[in-house]
Amino acid sequence: LVFQEPEDQAVARRVADDLAFGPRNIGADDVGERVDEALRQTGIEGLAGRDIHSLSGGQRQLVAIAGALAMRPAYLTLDEPTALLDSEGAAMVRAVIAKLKIDGRGIVVITQDPTIAAGADRIAVMSGGGIVAQGTPRAIFSSSMEGLIELPEMARLLNRLREKGITANGTWLCVDDAREWLCR
Repeated sequence: LVFQEPEDQAVARRVADDLAFGPRNIGADDVGERVDEALRQTGIEGLAGRDIHSLSGGQRQLVAIAGALAMRPAYLTLDEPTALLDSEGAAMVRAVIAKLKIDGRGIVVITQDPTIAAGADRIAVMSGGGIVAQGTPRAIFSSSMEGLIELPEMARLLNRLREKGITANGTWLCVDDAREWLCR
């Protein structure tokens, strides 16, 4: 589990020591290997010797993610990983999440960030403590969820075009078709 605020799970001053904390506590024999692997997976090898408090918010969140990865979990759960970050930090975190997904890591993300949700395999929309919809990003973002969830910009555009009855070759417009249509 990676908390929304990375400071809530930092336990050491130096990045490498923070990443080693979990594996040491479970008695892992390969602490150094786990730390190096987690640094590589998150692309923060150059931060290993740095003081955590000297890092940007995005870098701190990557350290928190690396700390969880050092435990070699079957699934990684991220709670609002971009909520408190500027656009640069959020982009860094989204890139690592996308890379981990490509690498086959099981990831569960609790988020209101439509950019992260758009990259998911499945989305569950919650309201009032329960699931009100679930499905692929395409299905969720093209449904009547607007107003309940924030849609990615292109999904909002495609929904507006669909409402106007604008289609291409009998199917709804894809993102590239929408861009081409708008440019005309």
